[in-house]
Amino acid sequence: MTTPMNRQPQGIPAGGQFATTAHSEPEIGIPVPAPTSGPEFVETMLRVEGDFHAARRHVQHGYILMAINEMEQQCPSAASFTLINEDDLEATEILDADGEPVPDEEKDAMRDIWRYRDEDDYSGYIGDDVDIQKIRDDWQGEEREGPGAPTSGPEFMKAVAAAENEFFITRRKAQHGYMLMAIEDMKTKCPSTASFTLINEDDLEATEIFDADGEPVPDEEEDAMRDVWRYRDEDDYSLYVGEEINVRNVQDTWKP
Repeated sequence: MTTPMNRQPQGIPAGGQFATTAHSEPEIGIPVPAPTSGPEFVETMLRVEGDFHAARRHVQHGYILMAINEMEQQCPSAASFTLINEDDLEATEILDADGEPVPDEEKDAMRDIWRYRDEDDYSGYIGDDVDIQKIRDDWQGEEREGPGAPTSGPEFMKAVAAAENEFFITRRKAQHGYMLMAIEDMKTKCPSTASFTLINEDDLEATEIFDADGEPVPDEEEDAMRDVWRYRDEDDYSLYVGEEINVRNVQDTWKP
């Protein structure tokens, strides 16, 4: 009986085909959380705010174009107008391409279009002299397709929906950042706080304020914390109204 010999195949390191070979180990990095306070956070918030305001302006361009497309069927002479805010929104000083007032019947029809739209859809234009062609140019300048981007029809409506989505994403990021700014202010005045609920009455205040053990914080801290929220802009964190806010979670989930 012949005993098989362990042979070393030519070109294979000692130990055979399955011998271990030297190789570099992959670097496994632990993600570094984004700062939630300090100069770097402030710099990030400036960028986040800029993205938010750009997205808001773009979606408002889309909304105003939607209204203009509807308006042109009722008021074909209009080339420019001014939006004013009284009890409701209406278009005034409606001029044609020659700078002359449009016929009264067209003006009345156009007013009806603006009167029944949501003011927030184009609040950035209130008081502005709105040039219809400029709105179209601005929209196209902000769209990826550039000058060829549609300003009406199904593809335009898809683009408005995409602009809406981008607006909501950037607004959420901005409000997350504003919440962190308020929490940082709050920590100096109410250090025991671990969670709270925002409610909206005449002004925003924090209620049901608990420490890390789920116990109510001292009254003096609670009063100080209410003051932090009472004098901040509700729009900064309106999406958080009614939510139970866990301070650590807000900090840990910050991804600008």
